[in-house]
Amino acid sequence: MFTDVHEAIAYIESKRSKRSIDAFRDTLNKCHILMKQKNMIHIAGTNGKGSTTNYIRSVLQNAGYKVATFTSPVLVTRLEIMRINNQHIQEDEIITYANRYMDLCLEYELSMFEIEVFIAIMFFIKHRVDFAVFEVGLGGDLDATNIIYPMICANTNIGLDHVEYLGNTYEQIARTKAGIVKEGIPYVTGEKKSECLNVFQNICDKLHSPLIQTRHIENIQDHGYYLTYDYRHYHVRLNTSAIYQCQNSALAIEILEYLKEYEYLTYTDEQLLNGLLEAAWAGRFETVCQHPLIIIDGAHNKEGIEAFY
Repeated sequence: MFTDVHEAIAYIESKRSKRSIDAFRDTLNKCHILMKQKNMIHIAGTNGKGSTTNYIRSVLQNAGYKVATFTSPVLVTRLEIMRINNQHIQEDEIITYANRYMDLCLEYELSMFEIEVFIAIMFFIKHRVDFAVFEVGLGGDLDATNIIYPMICANTNIGLDHVEYLGNTYEQIARTKAGIVKEGIPYVTGEKKSECLNVFQNICDKLHSPLIQTRHIENIQDHGYYLTYDYRHYHVRLNTSAIYQCQNSALAIEILEYLKEYEYLTYTDEQLLNGLLEAAWAGRFETVCQHPLIIIDGAHNKEGIEAFY
């Protein structure tokens, strides 16, 4: 029995064994958890997944919804991986879940990331969230988050990243990332490379899923401490000077507009614009000092570094 959160997290982090995603499904089935709930959004891609997730969360929260997010990696504490209305799970609660379900997780030999997804699902169910946005950890088809059956899924972009696991061409990586596409579920992407779009279209056609591409972003203006641009009928303002966030927020808009059109949710233009403006994602082109000017950002692949410059 765990009594200390650091002990619990360290134990979870030690679980590196991995059989297949089927073992994770079996774990959920034993708990009688069905993941075909129409309140989930699934976000894959090479870069920008966390930012896109956060923009969606901020808009929905601004519209009065209770919104859960599952994102990785983390900046300060492993507790940040699962949040409700941008507040991470508390220490006593994660200890409770670890003590209650660890024997089951060990029985099915779940990995660290699978255990975290499992706890997140339990956390979100207990608190009766209105919507849950899951960011893919790695790849798509075999990722632990791919046990959910969302109302919409998306891909931010495709870059040459984790090639030892995902493939060493854009086409191969696109095929792996698109492994989250489900039968009849719309797939939204901000990717523009034709070789990736061809892969997406082929997979969506086979699964009878509509492929939706983000539209052209117009009139991007850098005002120093904030950005503005035009997208659809919106004049968007972002509280960042990172140009790449225009693409991530536009993808969030496209996802939200689809869900609004098909009456999964509702919000006003003002709530959408305020949500985008109020969204803050620590560690992403974040100004931590004005004199001297210090901006921190991070990337782990070529495309991410190029976006920084």
